[in-house]
Amino acid sequence: MPFDGARTLDIGCGTGELLGCLKSRSDDLWGVDPDPTALVSAADHGTTVQGDFLTTQLPAFNYIVSVASLHHMPLMPALKKMRTQLKDGGKLYILGLHRLSTPLDYLVAGLSWLPETAESIIRGKTDPEVAMKDPAEDYAEIKSQAEKILPGARIRRRRHYRFSIEWSRT
Repeated sequence: MPFDGARTLDIGCGTGELLGCLKSRSDDLWGVDPDPTALVSAADHGTTVQGDFLTTQLPAFNYIVSVASLHHMPLMPALKKMRTQLKDGGKLYILGLHRLSTPLDYLVAGLSWLPETAESIIRGKTDPEVAMKDPAEDYAEIKSQAEKILPGARIRRRRHYRFSIEWSRT
């Protein structure tokens, strides 16, 4: 993702891990998250705003990223606000979670379990200490809504129960 120093927003930034990774690519980083405790760490990496993305007043952004946070918000209002928060020429990147609903979903999740578990053990990863919520929408629902709200978006099913959306505001 070529953030080229432009104003960038991380929705659901939590402790700011992604903001820290983006620090070398953008001088104007913003994070929004409802958890004030998590934002203490995130503040080291950019401007942080405590609040609900859907109701918080924010400036327009050149780039918006959302990693594992879309399923914490109502889908259509969240996608619409992301669309309106982007400047012309801006880019939106979402890596989200979807509800398992089809045999393919369960097959992919099952095949992913062993390598992901092994990777977690090897790297010493634990579950994040942030609010967790199961996704409400399945992949088909998310894809259908995203295609309506973000025309021309590139939507892909990813490993386990993840998906990605890339969209440019023209």
